[in-house]
Amino acid sequence: ENMRIHKLISLSELGAYWDSDILMTTAEEDGDIAEMASMAKLMLRESFFDDGNTEQRQSDGENHKGGHNYVLDPISGRMKAIIYRTSASAIQDGQPKFFLNLLFQSIKVHLEENQFWDMLRIHQRFSTYQTSLKYRRYRPLVPVSRNPAAWWRFAIFSVLSEIHERNQEWTWEHISQARKKRHSYIE
Repeated sequence: ENMRIHKLISLSELGAYWDSDILMTTAEEDGDIAEMASMAKLMLRESFFDDGNTEQRQSDGENHKGGHNYVLDPISGRMKAIIYRTSASAIQDGQPKFFLNLLFQSIKVHLEENQFWDMLRIHQRFSTYQTSLKYRRYRPLVPVSRNPAAWWRFAIFSVLSEIHERNQEWTWEHISQARKKRHSYIE
């Protein structure tokens, strides 16, 4: 039994920009990743214009529209979607579940060198933060100069926990649990 649902979705002036001239903070300075996350939200977000100058912006070939450095120029368009509500066997036979027809005049993507390096720096900072989360429970609350022994314990427990985690993956108990989870997922 094939049931089709038709949808028409309109998109008006969606763009993404990355302003590289915004002052960046480091996790070492304030120790709070929440501020970095809010900064990233400010730097890369959707931009909807309502100034009525769409034609002027589209004819302008520069990447600096509205005072922002666009990674994705504002685009407008339509998407026609057909969603097939079929049985799982029909999907396995090669019938698609979704059929999308995207209609855009043009899509322009720009990436300047400073935007690229800023993105790499933010990625590196979030990666560093993810790593520090892993060992945060061992981290002492006192400075190194006050209690060096606590910091040595922190270093030792961090390394040992990594080794323990790696060795745990190869125990028969862990393999058996993973196998049971896989079989229950398949069923």
